[in-house]
Amino acid sequence: MKRCFLLLVSILFFATAKAQSWDSYPSYETYVEYMQQTAQKHKDICRLDTIGTSVEGRLLLCMKISNDLNGKNNKPKFFYSAAMHGNELTGAIMLLRLIDTLVTNSNFTATNSAFPDVYICPYANPDGTWHGGNSTISGAMRYNANYVDLNRNYPDIRTGKNSDGENRQAETQAFMTYQEKEKFNMSCNLHTGSEVFNYPWDSYRSSKNKHADDEWFKQLGKDFVSSLNDDKGTYFKDVNNSGIVEGGDWYVIYGSRQDWSTYFAHCREVTLELSMDYTPKANTLDDYWYKLKNSLFTFFDYCYYGFEGVVTDSITGKPLNNVMITIDNYDKDSSQVITNQNGYYIRPILSGSYSVTFSLDGYNFKTLNINTANNLTDYSVKLSPINTSLNETEEITAEIYPLPAENQITISTNQQLNYRIIDLNGKIIKKGTVNTFKKVLNTDNWQSGTYFITLSNDKGQTITRKLIKK
Repeated sequence: MKRCFLLLVSILFFATAKAQSWDSYPSYETYVEYMQQTAQKHKDICRLDTIGTSVEGRLLLCMKISNDLNGKNNKPKFFYSAAMHGNELTGAIMLLRLIDTLVTNSNFTATNSAFPDVYICPYANPDGTWHGGNSTISGAMRYNANYVDLNRNYPDIRTGKNSDGENRQAETQAFMTYQEKEKFNMSCNLHTGSEVFNYPWDSYRSSKNKHADDEWFKQLGKDFVSSLNDDKGTYFKDVNNSGIVEGGDWYVIYGSRQDWSTYFAHCREVTLELSMDYTPKANTLDDYWYKLKNSLFTFFDYCYYGFEGVVTDSITGKPLNNVMITIDNYDKDSSQVITNQNGYYIRPILSGSYSVTFSLDGYNFKTLNINTANNLTDYSVKLSPINTSLNETEEITAEIYPLPAENQITISTNQQLNYRIIDLNGKIIKKGTVNTFKKVLNTDNWQSGTYFITLSNDKGQTITRKLIKK
């Protein structure tokens, strides 16, 4: 699975021979100056965001590189970050070099509308990196200034609360707010200490709970590893021979950013461990760049595998935010994706045929049969407001009671209707036909929560109602 971006990598890196080398570790001031000057010099394709500030007041910076800095166009968003453990610095230098590569080839990134919006944060924990002072990384430490491990400080999948017993840190909250605002589609967090491609979940072993997109993550990992410039055949071999591991199968942790991003932010995040040494000698950084420069583009390729579209109101034509896109009998554990403020969504997934449901409170949901190959297929959708059928004239009449339901619900109608009941994960839990004036459904085996019921007639008209089970 290779797209055009990797084919152009050799051109990109040849053109950047005179770009800043980043063969040493910068001071904090040098880093900030570089980010600010780069954004100013390339202001047509760069926007420098301040995500927030660290505990000690250092800037949390992120460079957006795009031909659409105002976000008017609809295309995928990819987020790179590094050094959330302040002494794990290989990734920070790799991301600085990646910024150099992209901005000095502005004709590629600025004019190619098929290139994703790229967000890059080289230093996610500057207090840890410059713990010994702004001018040196000597004394760099894993933790932030409060001696908290930021990669254990995110809300946990099981409880929704911080599992480390610590208050939510300033850095953690800043990244959560930023990601919730930007609604990234894919992301990657760079670490060191091993050499491996780590994918969700961190908090479950795969034997207990695999991510719905387990095979997609594995294929992404295979393509990443196969794109490494590994002349000796020893890179990414210290954990296993494949260089790919499900996080919990390696070792279980709770409160990781990878799991928070994937579960709570409906993103697809992986963690890359880039070097055995936490902070390699400066004279080896060129070697790591040589090994990694091709593979870092693999993620941009994967932004264009799956399906995408814009969801709008069928009456007003306005884009709909926070529409949930669920692959029926496939998605689980919050693996659905949601639309952004433009009504735009992208669902990364392997090629195949899928039944996909689009749902939003106040609207009739719609289910489509979607086919996708190794490209980004467009499936835009119009949702009709509740009390409006798909044909915008409601000829279906039915009563559903009692609501909320306890042990049963009754569907009362004067016509033959087909019904489907779907939970919030998109799973069809019951379907059938109402042939009489009243159909009684037993709900004893349903879990408490919210469901949707769709009623349709032989004319293709459909209405949707929300159900609540006590």
